[in-house]
Amino acid sequence: MPKIVNHDERKAQIAKATWIVIARDGLGGASVRSIAKEANLSLGAVRHYFNTQDELLEFAMQLVRQVTERILEHTEKPLPPKEIALNMLMELIPSDNGIGNASMVRIYIL
Repeated sequence: MPKIVNHDERKAQIAKATWIVIARDGLGGASVRSIAKEANLSLGAVRHYFNTQDELLEFAMQLVRQVTERILEHTEKPLPPKEIALNMLMELIPSDNGIGNASMVRIYIL
């Protein structure tokens, strides 16, 4: 039976690995091979989703745009400044399911 893969999640996984590699090794170190290694995927698996390195980097940049837009949406909410700042920071904390780490940090901060 073939493995069922959520393609959007896989592309997001690769994009996140891209940013980890860029943060660690710089843009010059962000080869498709190093990104595949960081994502725990084969080079062929990454190439399945992104034909070129430029295509991969463009998609990773779109991920940053989406997060930035979500962060900025918090400034439009009628909340106290402390709550707005907290909500904006929570967008930056990684979590697997939207609950995990962010909820623990929220409890600690409050």
